[in-house]
Amino acid sequence: MNQFPHSDQETEPKTILVIDDIPSLRSIYQAYLADAGYRPIAAKSAAEGLEQFHRSGAQVVLLDMFLPDRDGLDLMREMLDLRPATAVVVVTADLSIDRAVMAMRYGARDFLVKPISEDRLLTAIENACLAVQRAEAAANPIAPDPPGPGFIGTSHAVRSLVAALGAAAERGAPALVHGEEGTGKELAARTIHMQRQGADARDFLKVDFGLLPPDRIEDHLYGTAQRQGMIRAAIGGTLFLHRISALAPAQQPRLLDALREAPELRVVASATASPQALRDQGLLDPELHRWLTAEAIRVPPLRERREDILPLAQAFLKRFAARERRNLQRIAGRTETLLIEHSWPGNVRQLMSIIQAITVLHDGDAVTPAMLPEEMRGPEPAGSPTPEALAGLTLTEIERIVIEAAVSRHEGSVPRAAEELDVAASTIYRKIGLWRRD
Repeated sequence: MNQFPHSDQETEPKTILVIDDIPSLRSIYQAYLADAGYRPIAAKSAAEGLEQFHRSGAQVVLLDMFLPDRDGLDLMREMLDLRPATAVVVVTADLSIDRAVMAMRYGARDFLVKPISEDRLLTAIENACLAVQRAEAAANPIAPDPPGPGFIGTSHAVRSLVAALGAAAERGAPALVHGEEGTGKELAARTIHMQRQGADARDFLKVDFGLLPPDRIEDHLYGTAQRQGMIRAAIGGTLFLHRISALAPAQQPRLLDALREAPELRVVASATASPQALRDQGLLDPELHRWLTAEAIRVPPLRERREDILPLAQAFLKRFAARERRNLQRIAGRTETLLIEHSWPGNVRQLMSIIQAITVLHDGDAVTPAMLPEEMRGPEPAGSPTPEALAGLTLTEIERIVIEAAVSRHEGSVPRAAEELDVAASTIYRKIGLWRRD
């Protein structure tokens, strides 16, 4: 039985793409997943799997490494090129563990060695789904739930930003969105894209130069004899060039030539540095700098839009409380003050992460100051628990205190907390599930 029933509150269950050429194994995996509440779809070959990947939009893939028509590692790399946020769980035989480790290096989320138990399969899939959720939240830090993206808030700063994005969308010229980490630059780019007449969210493609290995950039952008590049794939839509300054200046002139030649392609780039800093520090080729910065839009940090902090926090609370099946509905008065007064160096992404961590670790009617990270609460009040105060607690109770503190320190990231505590992330997920049931 699955110890981690997925907590996604979508109307439709999470789609899991299963690619394996052995019919009996496909049937077993599909049965396990369906019983756990997922929507499994299956493919018996690499070609069929890639077709299903395009058609279904699946974000989690269970992939056998040995397929009759293509190497599984090569197929995985193509899938990750197309949708980098995809979580791939690779399946391997005992004698191919080295290849599975290589797959992990190339971006696989987990690997399973045959034969696979139901619990092990479902644990890996649940962790993959959680990884996708975190990736989506980081990429769209202030996007509300569907039907579409949008900035939350009524401050002058955000109203000016939305107006500038609308004007840029109307003009259709290349644009640069710039601002600190966590402010919502990708959301700004998506906002420009979605204001185009007849726009479809699926026509927004992203290239993250901060994550791409240098030796794969050209194949990724321009394609190969076997694979279409991202520039050609984005024609008719929007190509988002995230962290553009991470691309080596020597590679930038060719990129500019390719972008200029691409028909019906809208280009939006992002950077943390301002246009002037990009020029003064030589981070952009002069011609590419002129081409992009004719339409430059700054995304303001959260400290410049403090009146939006509480609406954002309340929106995140509603979203994550529903996902985690919590009763938390409001933010207590003292907590509101602490949120408004905080400096927010991580901007909206940091606020979202803190609210998400609270819903993972706590429940109740309201978010109280005690639920916030220690550095936001100020000095510990008198009488706070000390090591001596743990006397009389059971080992299980102490363990829970330690795990919850570690997860809170890492803003809700169970994998990072697990790394600190030197345990498997699945161990922490399992314990959280047990605490919830208790």
